[in-house]
Amino acid sequence: MTWLSSAISVGVATGSRWLSHLIDAYGARWGYLLAAACGAAAVLTSLAGLVAQVPRRPGQPPGLPGGPGQVATDAGPAVTGQALG
Repeated sequence: MTWLSSAISVGVATGSRWLSHLIDAYGARWGYLLAAACGAAAVLTSLAGLVAQVPRRPGQPPGLPGGPGQVATDAGPAVTGQALG
């Protein structure tokens, strides 16, 4: 949590510095546009990371595995309901 709060503090400090220059030069509309663009970039980055972390079977194309009702075969004994010993 310390790293998270430190990263947020640094991001807010540097972002407000640069955003204030943008608002002074071009007006509040561009400040809101930049904030919305940063939010959209964060959502796209999160989705890209989510898709990259999903396990795939060999030969399966990138994307979400299987479909509704299918069991992940490489998830391990705790997830598939097998005995642990």
